[in-house]
Amino acid sequence: MAITHTIPLDTAEALVDLSYSMKPFGGYTPVHTELVETRRWVSVHELIVRRDSDTTLWVLRYQLGLTEYQDVDLFPAGGPVTVHQVEERQVVTTRYVLAGEET
Repeated sequence: MAITHTIPLDTAEALVDLSYSMKPFGGYTPVHTELVETRRWVSVHELIVRRDSDTTLWVLRYQLGLTEYQDVDLFPAGGPVTVHQVEERQVVTTRYVLAGEET
């Protein structure tokens, strides 16, 4: 069963803004951000943050408009923002490169 909790909308928005510099805010520190989906007018991202009080990891899913004309909310449901606890796991990936090319 997923473990969830909520954070204030303004904290979630600030964390997204600070995610590129990985600066802490509101008791959370951004750890990783990833593009997870693209739609016609928006891109959907996941931001992993570490809660400073207990070092647990949480994921926030947000969206960005793909053009300057797309006026979208980072969190369409508004606030407070529900976040889900996640765990870090090492995985093996396979990449295909041109034969004879160094990786």
